[in-house]
Amino acid sequence: MAPDFSFSQINGTKGQLKDYRGKYVLLDFWASWCKPCREESPFLKAAYSKFKDNKFVIIQVSIDKPQDEAKWRKTIADDNVGEFIHTNLYPDDVVYKKYNVVSLPTNYLISPEGKIITSNLRGERLNAELERIFKR
Repeated sequence: MAPDFSFSQINGTKGQLKDYRGKYVLLDFWASWCKPCREESPFLKAAYSKFKDNKFVIIQVSIDKPQDEAKWRKTIADDNVGEFIHTNLYPDDVVYKKYNVVSLPTNYLISPEGKIITSNLRGERLNAELERIFKR
């Protein structure tokens, strides 16, 4: 099972991972300063656009430092990924430890039942896995 955690979205709304049961969730750990993370943005955006109507959401968990909030928000705007759910959990390393995040980017695909299906879907692998799940 995917470990549950609480967070505040970029817009201030409070939530928990378990609030998204019934949907496929891509839990994506990233940072605005992480070049490989930024390179994944077009793939994430394409997957979200294609599958959002199939109960698919992306929750991006940033590890940007609080003093870098403006840079984090600008990166979200620059990468045009504002439709995703965004939170910054720095310095809450408990969540990172629960998910064994040791490098960025790291992501987990979570089933509607809350189980981790797979991890580290990068580039076209994300689209291929979602195609398989939604049988398109």
